[in-house]
Amino acid sequence: MSAGWWRVEVSTHAGTLVAIEPGMLAGKGDLSPAEQDVIRDCAEHLIAFVGPAEPQPCFYCGGSCEIETDNNGPIGPCPFCSAAERQP
Repeated sequence: MSAGWWRVEVSTHAGTLVAIEPGMLAGKGDLSPAEQDVIRDCAEHLIAFVGPAEPQPCFYCGGSCEIETDNNGPIGPCPFCSAAERQP
């Protein structure tokens, strides 16, 4: 879906950390752990406006199984894919 032009920018008192537009991703290199936390916090606040997305297919196998997530997004393949991979 194309919503036209948009821009998201995350800044602190020290300046811009990251700026995102439909064909551009720019940001400060070597983000500190604290700056990474600021970006994650901003992402959570953006999602709060619209709510979470519908469950997505497993990024590991592409199937209909659900992926494991935490508050920051996907963290690994679904338990089924993990178990299948461990099979001899």
